[in-house]
Amino acid sequence: MKQIVLQRRILAIAICIATGAALITNAPVAEAEISFEGATQEPFISTKLEVVLGSGMSRDAAGVKPIDATQTHVRFASDPLSDRIDSSVVFGSGLLWWDMNGPGIFDANGNGYYLQRNGNQVKLLQYSGGSITQIGSTVTVTVSGGDSATIVYDKTSGTLRGAYNGSTVIEGITPTFAGANLSPGIFMKWGNNNLARLSSFESTLENESEDSTDETSSVTLNLTGPSADPFISSELETVLGAGMKISPDGVKPRTQNQTHVRSTRPSHSKTLTASTSFGNGVLWWDMNGPGLFDADGNGYYLQRNGNKVELFQYANGSAVSLASPVAVSVGAQDKCTLELDSATGKLLGRYNGSVIVEKAVSQTDFVDLRPGLFMKWSNSNDATLTSVTLSAGAADPGDGSNPGSGPNPNDTKPYTFVGPKPVITDVSKYQETRILDPEWTYEENFSSGAITEKGFFNHREKAWQGVHPTDSAAVPTDGDNAIMVLNYRQLGEGSDTPEDGWSQLGFNLPFNVQQLEMSYDLYLPNNYVASKFNHKGFVFYSGSYGGVNANIHIGQENWGNGTAGFPHDGATPSLNLGTDGWNMGHSFLSDKAKIYSNNAGQWQRIHVYIELAKEPGDYGRVEVFSNGKLVTGTSHPNLVPRDNTPQGNKQLRYSSSGNYLDKGYILGWMNHAIEERETMYLGVDNFKIKVRSTVGATNNSPAP
Repeated sequence: MKQIVLQRRILAIAICIATGAALITNAPVAEAEISFEGATQEPFISTKLEVVLGSGMSRDAAGVKPIDATQTHVRFASDPLSDRIDSSVVFGSGLLWWDMNGPGIFDANGNGYYLQRNGNQVKLLQYSGGSITQIGSTVTVTVSGGDSATIVYDKTSGTLRGAYNGSTVIEGITPTFAGANLSPGIFMKWGNNNLARLSSFESTLENESEDSTDETSSVTLNLTGPSADPFISSELETVLGAGMKISPDGVKPRTQNQTHVRSTRPSHSKTLTASTSFGNGVLWWDMNGPGLFDADGNGYYLQRNGNKVELFQYANGSAVSLASPVAVSVGAQDKCTLELDSATGKLLGRYNGSVIVEKAVSQTDFVDLRPGLFMKWSNSNDATLTSVTLSAGAADPGDGSNPGSGPNPNDTKPYTFVGPKPVITDVSKYQETRILDPEWTYEENFSSGAITEKGFFNHREKAWQGVHPTDSAAVPTDGDNAIMVLNYRQLGEGSDTPEDGWSQLGFNLPFNVQQLEMSYDLYLPNNYVASKFNHKGFVFYSGSYGGVNANIHIGQENWGNGTAGFPHDGATPSLNLGTDGWNMGHSFLSDKAKIYSNNAGQWQRIHVYIELAKEPGDYGRVEVFSNGKLVTGTSHPNLVPRDNTPQGNKQLRYSSSGNYLDKGYILGWMNHAIEERETMYLGVDNFKIKVRSTVGATNNSPAP
């Protein structure tokens, strides 16, 4: 046998460019309800590719693009033992300004080299630790569809070469890259409208033998695909079929194969319940419904097929009907539920709350049944499921030791989804988000004791405990004799901004926090006039202070009539979010709806909910309520982001510097720009905060 000596490996990439959208996912609910509705775009995930810089790729029928405006580097998920690496791309369309992409060669930290085509200009660039250095000059090329670009790197000599349509256009010498092993990959950056796509990835492994006979193997990974990619959650597992994909209407099976999905969490409860909501009306042949399955996908399910619902048992590839089909009246968002009492072996099927089927089954046929859902694409696959509620409505302490002693809240588990939270469809029906299981709670009514000596509030600026100095309407809301008074007197001469005011209450959180709920009563006096520009509502952060300095900065501010279109009789809220040095600026409501009214002379209840991203690729959420109404939030339907920043539900990213909050304050600087304004005394009472070190279940999880 001829001995093959591995002297070099050349991995090449073939790619194309065209257009597409964003990503989805969700988080938990009180009953563990999982919402499947969202954007048409899921993250593109492959075992052959790894994201080494940025937030990753999303995919549509035309190919992949970066998930957000972050520069993105993706490479072949192995380190080739090679002294020379080639990467090539093929562009699928003509001139596309600002949406930049090209072939690249990167290490495990995203450092390396890439050839960037931007419009009709090509540059050879080195990326190292966030710094970008151009190698050689910029070259203007004639652009048309089907053009190709190649970057070649010789690690021994440090020679870089960039070619366009086969002709060398740039050459340079660079010191040997001081990183880990380099692999071929692709570079993408959404500079403007993100129309560009990359459509395929081809890797070629070339082994050169001692007698110079090359032996080559190759694998091609297609980056184009359906408008929705797999729906993935650490809390759900596919036990039969190819899994689910997401669409604007909900989930459906990825293939025509029957698909069973169940909870990843074992249940020790007496009663198992799976409940699904349907996304549309009568749909023949596209079948789905709730199910109860074991690790092999065997178990029971209710199948809705058109306007008929039928109970099935599934075992080892064979489905057997357990009862005659029942005709139902079908409408959008109907709900179908399957319950099993494991003590009696009784199955109960409901449609929109009404019992439609009952069946006694063996208690020994299946082991470790868990609630889940069933799907089968028999025809056009127009049917979708919009949510699933998985409940172990049990009676034991969680270990199966006492299966009859009454409900146990631990039997309903939170379900975690990764990605931007869906935009809220109906603000009027959206309730204040509340943490169901806080790890730490603090309450303060300011009636007695210096607050800065109680271990939570650590400073107060121009604020004191007592009665309101001017307004009789500002009586404490809890019937005691004191509130926290915040003094907004103009700073006056000696200040760089003499017309402004400043008063705030600051605090340290008890530990590093990823989820919090805060509420307090806020009094706006009779002489309250909104600042012409911004007046801070609250700030939470970690690391150094400031939107571009903090690991994470979450600020909410309130704006008056300093800009055309803003309220003349009050203030409209904004969100100001920043992560790892990227300050997103202020996102406003499109209609500039008010949160504060001038000359209010009354109390209002402020409620804030914050949830951080749980891992890279996930996004957090911020919600602000006034008197029970959502007034702004990252998923508010009227939130408009600042130019060149992501949509609100993709602004609170995972922080690689420190993904937690540990400090904050309420109220703060008031940027008046109003001469000779009266001193205003705002009031705060009945402050309450709940926090968790990790993201847990809420009454609004996942967000609708």
